[in-house]
Amino acid sequence: MKEQEGDKHRRDPERKARNRTFLAFGRNDFAAPLRVVVETPQAVFGVPLETALAVARIADLPAIVFRCIQYLEAKHADQEEWIYKLSGNYTAIGDLKHRFNAEGDVDLLNSDDYLDLHDIAGLLKRFLSDLPHSILTRELSGKFLDVFRLKKSNSSERVDELAALISQLPLPNYWLLRALAAHLMLIVQNANVNKMTVQSAGNVFSLTLGIPAGMLDVMLGEFEKVFNVYGQDGDTEANTDVIVIADAPCLD
Repeated sequence: MKEQEGDKHRRDPERKARNRTFLAFGRNDFAAPLRVVVETPQAVFGVPLETALAVARIADLPAIVFRCIQYLEAKHADQEEWIYKLSGNYTAIGDLKHRFNAEGDVDLLNSDDYLDLHDIAGLLKRFLSDLPHSILTRELSGKFLDVFRLKKSNSSERVDELAALISQLPLPNYWLLRALAAHLMLIVQNANVNKMTVQSAGNVFSLTLGIPAGMLDVMLGEFEKVFNVYGQDGDTEANTDVIVIADAPCLD
């Protein structure tokens, strides 16, 4: 019994962390000052999510993910036609990938270089598609797929099951999936301008992430329920003040 109680207390911090909100990657969050911590240098593309986080992390996300979303939202990518669907420039994306692999973190928003929105969107998709393991994890992927293979008596049952599975994800996977969903909500809410409907975004990112498009539809449509945005402790602050970067370059 004592061992079970100990396990419960060790899990409590994870429960608390999952109750913090990234309801939207608000522009105010990105304006917050960042505290720098040095970690081990290594490439961030094509490595496990935990490794990318260890190299360069901002707000519980790999720096590459944070910087891309930061740039896209600051530059109003939600107003850009076919954002994420149109391919960016292959060479430009490759150059940016090389920089992140070499430097760990690149402040795209304050760069002196011209950066096309579709190139940054393509860079984010490249990082996600290069992840060697499913964002849903090998252990849970089958269960996630079962939720959408099997017919449910009602949609709320499917939402509840999806929320239960998402709560079991490791924190790095949980935060990445939640951040992407929050960002894509902003994109699809402006589909009348950018033409990226929920279905369009689902089709693009289902290929990028290797998950069913229908799953993304539910994540976007039932974001607050699926990601337990308002948890029991009511904590709505995210860890946006820390950036971890490599102390030396590592070229790919």
